[in-house]
Amino acid sequence: MGTTLIVTLIVIAINVLVIGFVWIMHSGELADYRAVLEALPTFLSGELARGGLLSYPSFRGSYKDCPLTITPYSTSRYNTGPDMVGICLESPALRAALRVVRKDSLRSGVALGLWPFGTFTAGDPDIDKLVRLSSSDEELARAWLSAPEVKEQLRRLFSLPDDGFLLLELKPGSPGRARLVMPRHSMPGGISRERLLPALQALYALIHAGS
Repeated sequence: MGTTLIVTLIVIAINVLVIGFVWIMHSGELADYRAVLEALPTFLSGELARGGLLSYPSFRGSYKDCPLTITPYSTSRYNTGPDMVGICLESPALRAALRVVRKDSLRSGVALGLWPFGTFTAGDPDIDKLVRLSSSDEELARAWLSAPEVKEQLRRLFSLPDDGFLLLELKPGSPGRARLVMPRHSMPGGISRERLLPALQALYALIHAGS
């Protein structure tokens, strides 16, 4: 009986330690995301939801005539929690699902592996050397990618250093959504006006190109 009790106490102690470690890590992650997002209301129209003990913070507002959300985003297929920040604009003009992933990122395979459509090339060397592409409608996507404004904005976004934007995701629907994803670690001091506003300008231009 004494041995059984000792074993039970050891098991309980190990579980408490594991839960405590996970909680400390999660609390630190929540604090990191709050630090990244908390400056947004100072230069964007909207509100920051700081989240709670288990929920992540998020920002909801608008950019020009588009509803805007900025939230934690996960590229993990194992649902291990968010590792990115997603900048999302709503747009009714999107007609095909498209994912654009920077080619030189170590995460590009994972990002495309979570996407249900096959890969293709744009047929433009300037674009194909920067990104990998996947779409629900390759013909429609190629036509969109051929627009000079689209090419210009894609080069603007994906020619940044490797700690810049990882992927662009366009999804049609009611409403359609265009999401630009960037690593959290690339913004240790938070999302600055100088970094975010040019990205929003490019994203806005992309979803209205050819519409």
